[in-house]
Amino acid sequence: MIPDIKNYYNVFRKSQEALVLLNSVCFPLDLSTICDELGIILVTKQDYLNYRQDTNSLNQEICIKDGRSYLAYINGEKIYTIIYDEKPYWRWRFTIAHELGHILLGHLNDERLQIERGGIDTGLYQELENEADVFAGNFLAPPVLINEKLRQYNFPYPYSTISNTFQISTTSVQYYRYKDYQIWLSKRSLTNSEIIILKIHKREMHITHCLECNAEMYYCKSKFCVVCGSKKIGRFKWSKNKTMTYSKIELNENQKPLECPRCKNEHLPSDGEYCQICGAHIYNDCTGVNNEFDSCEHSEHLDGDARYCPYCGSPTTYYVDKILRDYNEELRQTATNHNLNTNAVSNDDNNNDDYPF
Repeated sequence: MIPDIKNYYNVFRKSQEALVLLNSVCFPLDLSTICDELGIILVTKQDYLNYRQDTNSLNQEICIKDGRSYLAYINGEKIYTIIYDEKPYWRWRFTIAHELGHILLGHLNDERLQIERGGIDTGLYQELENEADVFAGNFLAPPVLINEKLRQYNFPYPYSTISNTFQISTTSVQYYRYKDYQIWLSKRSLTNSEIIILKIHKREMHITHCLECNAEMYYCKSKFCVVCGSKKIGRFKWSKNKTMTYSKIELNENQKPLECPRCKNEHLPSDGEYCQICGAHIYNDCTGVNNEFDSCEHSEHLDGDARYCPYCGSPTTYYVDKILRDYNEELRQTATNHNLNTNAVSNDDNNNDDYPF
């Protein structure tokens, strides 16, 4: 994982290019979705062994430690498969990324690599393993995004911050990724791929998850939940969190609504902050009305779902103007709709005999 590994920078470049070319990239990476996009079959070791037993397969068994990737030709078509051992979460994520590295770096195009290093010497085998490790580390946690996360927040514990943000083990961060990142800081200028990665995924480095209403937000150094105004927010995105999606006004890249949020006027003025038809605020801004702060230092326009300012906790113009409903009202409406749907399904089950279809 250090630059003196042969072909390090070439492998690094390919890992960043892959993140740009894939459509399903969102950090922390959903490796299952990425494999689906690439048409790669993803199978657990236990499922593979069960399949062999159930089908009485006579094919040679593939030896799997942490993981294994292999290439097969079916009707002339290349079919890539990754088999991985379901070890602790942090471990198998790296294993899948490592095997993706073998595939995307073209290592499997040499049939000698398919089964147990057949035909290749130890030196070449270790070289290819090192390349797959370099690919995996930079694919899961690109240094340009590590830098964005750490420089904005000045976290006192960088190892755990990187680990939680990208969902890789603290040990791998301590002994590889953080050292790799330090070298990147001292020696590298941004590649074109890194510039694109930063532009697309910068907001994801500022994600917060509200522990009160389960909303997700993307504001740098936020202190309050934009949906419920709570201070109970976490700094990392965890796949186990069940997020709640609240109503919002659709905005363009400049945080301007596509139409007036109140009267739906589509011909909003190019300058000015009020609709010329109904007088509503066009932008969603902090009102600065909060007992804890005399004024809000941040003047940026807020997202279309923000009921509260993430920096001072003041209500927003969309919330004050009743363009956005209170989150409790939406939760009650969601619960009501769920009960109605449940009752409807129950009634349908009870009345099935009354219908000829």
